[in-house]
Amino acid sequence: MLVLERKMNQGMSERLVQASESRGWQESAHQELQRAFDTLSEQKIELEEAYRWSTVAHSEIQRAFDELKVANGAKTRFLATVFHELKTPLTSISAFADILNKNRAGNLKARELKQLDVIRRNVRRLNLLINDLLDLTRIDAGTLVLEPGELPVSELLNDMSAMFEPILNRRNQFLEVEDGTSGQWVKGDRDRLEQMVTNLVTNASKFSPEGAAAGLGANASGDQLELTVTDSRVGIPEESVGQIFDAFYRVDNEETRGVTGTGAGLYITSSIVRFHGGNLTVDSTYGQGMTFRAVVPGVMDGPSVEHLQREATRLETIDEHKSRLEEEPREAA
Repeated sequence: MLVLERKMNQGMSERLVQASESRGWQESAHQELQRAFDTLSEQKIELEEAYRWSTVAHSEIQRAFDELKVANGAKTRFLATVFHELKTPLTSISAFADILNKNRAGNLKARELKQLDVIRRNVRRLNLLINDLLDLTRIDAGTLVLEPGELPVSELLNDMSAMFEPILNRRNQFLEVEDGTSGQWVKGDRDRLEQMVTNLVTNASKFSPEGAAAGLGANASGDQLELTVTDSRVGIPEESVGQIFDAFYRVDNEETRGVTGTGAGLYITSSIVRFHGGNLTVDSTYGQGMTFRAVVPGVMDGPSVEHLQREATRLETIDEHKSRLEEEPREAA
């Protein structure tokens, strides 16, 4: 009996110890949970505060962005207006210089004729500069619009070759043209494609020595037209290759310091290629020249029916206008 009572007391003691340990563990767990809850509550408050400040900051950034957008639009419109206003007096100066140049028989001395040439040359330079700046404002504002059309690739190359022949002759340079398109056509804005080639060939001429050759080539693969312009200039350092298509960027070395220009031409050229859905890249090995490669889509085996119809309508309109002009003198008589 005594033994049984002793065992019962021992079992009760063990249960009391276990219960006590369980309560201690529960209290400890409760404390840990309370601390975790307090920490989460503090973090929640911090996150709410951070969210509030981020919302305020976002509103401020959006407001500043909207103000900058409005200011940039006003700047673009202002510049476009200024450039157009500058072109008006330049047109008059150019016209009067041409008139004086045509009426020179015995009236103008050699020195005055030379001065007229200086005036006309600088008017052309200013017009090119203004046109580049106008294009920059249009690109910046997203208002540069392409006039879609179709043209034979060979015609583009031949026109460019004929245009550059007298320009390159002044420095005893020449343009080697290679047409690998086999009479194919391309869709695009004729004027802008000509501007693209003009910028690249002009660039090649300016930075190449007298007597140097530049290359203009065209090849088609599928619906992709590849136009290349190569030169024999010194080339540019590798670290500058990734920047030459940035607006107003100019490589600063001995070869470029004596050459005039704004650094806008390649930026405009790359934008024209991009607007045609293409890509402009450059390969340059310093000391061995450069190759610019413009790839644009839109190669065709020949003109479309729509193009032929537009051309027929255009020619009919010209003929009608010509006929009216011929009839007017007869009616007046």
